[in-house]
Amino acid sequence: MQNYDRLCPDAVLLDLMMPDYDGLYALKEIRRINPESVILIASGRGHHYRLMKM
Repeated sequence: MQNYDRLCPDAVLLDLMMPDYDGLYALKEIRRINPESVILIASGRGHHYRLMKM
């Protein structure tokens, strides 16, 4: 998040379960800064994976 507003990427790949950061909080912050940004959210537990486009 510390570089997002400086870099302003067109798309973001986001993990919901990051070791030092909450992915849902990051999603809200990205949407606040740039509501038009394409966000791909990946999350996996064990061998089950999900991918959502927001």
